[in-house]
Amino acid sequence: MMLSVAYILSTLIAIAVVVQLLAAHYYTRWCTRYTNPTVEDVSLPQAVVILCLRGRDPFLAECLERLTAQDYPHYNVRVVIDHPTDPAHDLVKQWIETHPGTGITVDFLNECSSDAYLKTSAVRQCIRGLDPSVGVAVLADADSLVYREWLRDIIAPMTRTDVGVVTGNRWYDPTQRSWGSVIRYVYNAWTVIPMLLMRATWGGSLAIRRDVFDQPFFLDRMLRTACEDDAIQDAACNVDLRIEVQPEVMLLNREECTLRSCFRFVRRQLLWTRLYHPNWTQIVVGVIAVYLVLVAATILTAVAAFKGEMLAAWLVGGALLAELTVAQVIVEWLHATITRRTADKRDEPFPQITWTARLRLLFALPLTLLFLVVAVVSAAFSRRAEWRGVTYEVVPPRGIRMIEYRPYAEVVAVGVAGNSLS
Repeated sequence: MMLSVAYILSTLIAIAVVVQLLAAHYYTRWCTRYTNPTVEDVSLPQAVVILCLRGRDPFLAECLERLTAQDYPHYNVRVVIDHPTDPAHDLVKQWIETHPGTGITVDFLNECSSDAYLKTSAVRQCIRGLDPSVGVAVLADADSLVYREWLRDIIAPMTRTDVGVVTGNRWYDPTQRSWGSVIRYVYNAWTVIPMLLMRATWGGSLAIRRDVFDQPFFLDRMLRTACEDDAIQDAACNVDLRIEVQPEVMLLNREECTLRSCFRFVRRQLLWTRLYHPNWTQIVVGVIAVYLVLVAATILTAVAAFKGEMLAAWLVGGALLAELTVAQVIVEWLHATITRRTADKRDEPFPQITWTARLRLLFALPLTLLFLVVAVVSAAFSRRAEWRGVTYEVVPPRGIRMIEYRPYAEVVAVGVAGNSLS
């Protein structure tokens, strides 16, 4: 009986290993072979970079420095700050004073929808006021540390007439020491492949063609959405334009995080996924099923070894070892591929994985799976979400409602500020 169960579990794990390797091969091949069109300056549309701020992010000054130093012929940067008392306001004001002529315009959020994510309201407000000559709106986050050709690279695919949205993704530093940062890195490495397959967008490195944002459907959709990604994807589909994922505009995030802030970040990402992804139930079932299979295999290995049934122990134990080895290989394989792809565009290359970092990643793999299971279950039953002191209520099946808002300065004053992850 135990041997039969061992065969079943080892077969399931073997299938999972093969699927993971095939998916990683597909991603790395795409990342290596993707070709971005070369576009002359005269063919590049006028662009606006939109940066929405709530709170003073640790890399905000560097973000402004990089956004205003783009190798792009005609663009400007629009900053939308949550409130005049926001701590980010003083930093942005001082930065502009010491960097005159950089073309930054600062506005404050005054069109806030109670049925949308706060950043979504800020993006909508800015887009509504754009000049008709603007052909592309580009979104960035305060932790978006872009490179000099970023704007050119993210807009170039739009010379293909069927592309309405171009998106990059985030990538984290695998050499950071805190366990929250390491688990976040592994979680993100696990998500980039399905995000490519689903053509999912990331609002920290995202370009939107005028055909997409200059339609009543888009503005109306942005009034009622859990996140801007959902509304943008729907708007692109509404005008029959496709979403292009661009590997070169993947951005490195160097911000450290604790275990607590990592869990909040993962749970919030999964909650937004629950609210807009049609296959949310399958995602929950899949994550829990994988976890249960691996837990059952671990228990069976220990019990079989204790009872002297060594064939069953070696069979399942070998499958578990193969799974752990492949998981480690994949997260390093992805990092190496992305590093090579982006190396020639960055002043500072992505960090190399050291042996110390490699050991931390190895220990973090099972911890990340446990984190993911708990976060998935929590997101499945969550009725509220909080981001930087703003509280949202979940309105089934796909909506949210803001039930508590205070300027960020007041949130900090009472000591309940949310984490700084976007």
